[in-house]
Amino acid sequence: LIDLCEMAVKEKKKFIMQEAAELALVFKEFDIDKSGKLSRKELESLFKRFGWASMAWETIDADQDGDLSFLEVLKFLYPNTPTSRLQSSAAELFPAMYADANGKLLKQQSSRQLSTEQLAEVQAIFELHDKDGSGSIDCKELIEAMVFSGGYDEAEVRAMFKEFDVNCDGQLQLAEFITLMATAYR
Repeated sequence: LIDLCEMAVKEKKKFIMQEAAELALVFKEFDIDKSGKLSRKELESLFKRFGWASMAWETIDADQDGDLSFLEVLKFLYPNTPTSRLQSSAAELFPAMYADANGKLLKQQSSRQLSTEQLAEVQAIFELHDKDGSGSIDCKELIEAMVFSGGYDEAEVRAMFKEFDVNCDGQLQLAEFITLMATAYR
C-alpha cells in the first residue's frame, strides 16, 4: 500500500480498480467511527502506522470540510483519472456513501450534474436495454443500444464499455451507465 500511494503521487499513476479496492480496505479499517470519512485523528493514525510523514491536510481535503472522503483520496492519488470514473469506483466500493439503493450515483457526488429530466431519461434507457432484467447491461446490450441508435460503431462502444466498467465485472451497473451517459450531456 505504501508503494501504491508513493507511486501514485510521484508518477501520476494510472487508475486501477484492484488497487482502489485494496485502498478501500485500509480506508475502512482506519475509519474508526464508521462515518465513511477519515477525520484528522484517523488520518494521523494511518500515517503513523505506515510511517508516512504528515502532509498538508488541505492538499487532500479538497472540499475543506475537515474530513477526507474516499473520493477525495482517489482524486489525490489519481489526479489524471477522470472524476466520473473515480466517482463510479467510489460508488462501487462505498455504495452507502456515493450511491442510492438502486446503484444510482448520488447527485451531490456527480461532477456532471444531470437534471431530473436527464436522469429519468438515462434510467429509462438503462431499463429499456437491460433486456434480461439483471440490473446491469452487458457489452452486447450496450452495443445494441448505441450502434443501432446511430452515431457509434461497435469498436467505439466496446472502448466506452471498457472505460466505464470500473469494477471490471463485464457489466455496467446503473451507476456506471449514468456516468457513461453523463458524458453525452456535457
